[in-house]
Amino acid sequence: NLGKDVDKKRDVYILKENSVTQMKIHFRVRYNIVRALKMVNNVYRLTFKVDKTEEMLGTFAPVNKVQIVETTREETPEGFFARGTYYGKVIFVDADGIVHMQYDYSFEIKEDWT
Repeated sequence: NLGKDVDKKRDVYILKENSVTQMKIHFRVRYNIVRALKMVNNVYRLTFKVDKTEEMLGTFAPVNKVQIVETTREETPEGFFARGTYYGKVIFVDADGIVHMQYDYSFEIKEDWT
């Protein structure tokens, strides 16, 4: 779903409460050096922003292969009030303020995987 609008009613990731999550990002730099690429992740519940994470991914030179970056592991919250549906927006922006990619996603925290 990268680069597309997410149908928030169908494309929902299920996360078990108190589980560890991590993103693995595969990308290719084609022409120019990307300086100080960072990932900004905003998470909303209903219309309220509940989390904002910024993670520096690094500087990348153009190479003819796919580069892979893993984000820091995070733990999903637990408890009755943490359960529910969340919506997120991830933006990849460099030091020059150029947005290289952004996408929306949604996930649901449940007591079980089902």
